[in-house]
Amino acid sequence: MTDRQLIAPFAGTVIAIARGADEPVGEGEALVVLEAMKMEHEVITDAGGVVRRVEVEVGQTVEEGQLLAVIEAGATPDGAGRDDDPADLEETREDLSPWPDGTTRAGAPRARTSMTWSTRTPSSSMGR
Repeated sequence: MTDRQLIAPFAGTVIAIARGADEPVGEGEALVVLEAMKMEHEVITDAGGVVRRVEVEVGQTVEEGQLLAVIEAGATPDGAGRDDDPADLEETREDLSPWPDGTTRAGAPRARTSMTWSTRTPSSSMGR
């Protein structure tokens, strides 16, 4: 996995931190909230993963370009999905395992649905 750095885009004061170390964070989520020029600005992540370090505290003044946090992109809190825990490529996925008759779930026919369109016209008494 790759470590991603969350950098302060401008100088400001940290007023909130949404996640701590070893907590999951999704791509596009606000991790730190900065206040600058009497406005609150969310600093969002560009990758999902696990927060490995938070380098700032609430109330701290930060400078533009300062490191706010480090995120291990693609990781999970329990470490699954990390390079040191490779996936078992020989394991059969449940959704592709054979049914008792030998066919696979992926090859099963889809249910058919039908749709009825209404061609009603508005009553002539409406709007008059």
